[in-house]
Amino acid sequence: MGFLMAAAAYCLDTAWNAMTAFNAIWLPVFFAPGHGLPFKQRINGTGNTTEARNTAVVMALYRTCNAFVPECNEDLDPLMEKWGVNTSYLEASDLTNPMDIGNAVGNAMIAHAAQ
Repeated sequence: MGFLMAAAAYCLDTAWNAMTAFNAIWLPVFFAPGHGLPFKQRINGTGNTTEARNTAVVMALYRTCNAFVPECNEDLDPLMEKWGVNTSYLEASDLTNPMDIGNAVGNAMIAHAAQ
């Protein structure tokens, strides 16, 4: 039960951190400047869409799950493909791109867990 609670909390933290890229007043659960958290530039206007937010969150969750529970990939990969998400995309440098935001958050969560 403890593992499931920890996993659920980590998933919530991951989703929240991805959403902070789209809200000027939200702060991440933790700070990881080497991975872009907190985001210096927030996504506003036409870039702040439901699709962009969903992409960032899904990519962040995928990266985090991939690192901590790799056996879930056989279930997640077809789902991600169905949603049109390229799971081989690893860039995390353009923090105005939802895919990069998701990767940056996933990388930050992985680094945070390793501490």
